[in-house]
This record gives sequence, structure tokens and C-alpha cells, in this order.
Amino acid sequence: KAYIEKTSESDFLTQEEAIILAMTIPENSIIATGGSVIYSEKAMTYLKKQCTLVYLNDSLENIKNRISNYDNRGVIMNNNKTLKAVYNERKPLYEKWQDITIVYPSPFSANAIISAIETEIIGISNHES
Repeated sequence: KAYIEKTSESDFLTQEEAIILAMTIPENSIIATGGSVIYSEKAMTYLKKQCTLVYLNDSLENIKNRISNYDNRGVIMNNNKTLKAVYNERKPLYEKWQDITIVYPSPFSANAIISAIETEIIGISNHES
């Protein structure tokens, strides 16, 4: 958040893109990007070539319940006024780039999400063999 306040959202997105494009991604790695990386066509194209992209699909209501203080997180709003507007703008972008979609369970369970990702990745690996 401090970086965004000192510079701008645009500068943050430029830096985020540059970092992604400079990464050497080792095989069998897990990379958890910030949600705003989806705004960079170049970064997403690079990641798509290097990785299996997993979209963790959650409802806006669950996101609001899980993360209490967005003001302190430095969420890139991309000229949107509300979290709902950001959610609605990003959702189709996540859907566009994903290789796998995992729907967040309700109630939230990290173990269930990890298990679902493992199952999907194994399925892709078996299909490619």
C-alpha cells in the first residue's frame, strides 16, 4: 500500500509486470501473484506459457467476509470506486486466463482447496502423458 501511495497504481502495475517478465520459473513451482497481475496482457501471456494457471473462484460476499480491511491491503482499484466494481472487472479476466478453476468451498477450507488443485493438476498431468 505504501508504494502505491508514494507513486501510483499505474507505476505499481508497471513494476509488477516487469518483475513477472523477469522471473525464471522453476519446474513444479507454485506462484501466488497479486490479483492485479491480471491487468497485464504481457505478464499473463508469459505466465500462461510457463505455468498452469489456477483461478480460485470465490464470491464477493466470501471475499468481503475473509478479508476485513481492504484499505490497508493496497488493492489496485483500476479507477473503480468499489470492491464490487473491481470484482466484476477482474472476474472475466481471471476466467479468460485460467487453465483450472477451483470454486472456493463454503465454509472456507484451505485443505479442500489444496486437494482440489492437486486433483486437477494430476488430471492434467495424466492427460498430457
